[in-house]
Amino acid sequence: MSAERARDLIKRLLSFSQKLPQASTPVVVANILKETAVILHSSMPANITIECDIDEPAARIIASPDALQQISMNLGTNACLAMKPQGGTLILRQRCDHSTHTIRIAVLYKPFNRKGLLASLAAVHPKS
Repeated sequence: MSAERARDLIKRLLSFSQKLPQASTPVVVANILKETAVILHSSMPANITIECDIDEPAARIIASPDALQQISMNLGTNACLAMKPQGGTLILRQRCDHSTHTIRIAVLYKPFNRKGLLASLAAVHPKS
């Protein structure tokens, strides 16, 4: 199972890096963030913890899942590198604002004894 997920991820990342056209489809943001957390966890030192803070697990946007995965992986990796060697916590956060039909995705990091925000993205999600 995990070998198949790794194979699929590598295939998606290679297609993304080759600038091939990517289809935008409805994407459940929480699934991408959770998958990113699993992948990053396997390559980060033990003194860095990774959390997913998701307010609506079924919220979706129209996007390229590969591009969203690549962005979250890059931001998460940069945050983890910024916390070395002291460690800290990486937070992959999703917040929905129903009044504006917006999903905000944030990659935050909290090095021990400090606070930090690496990046925040916003996307309009389809009206239900």
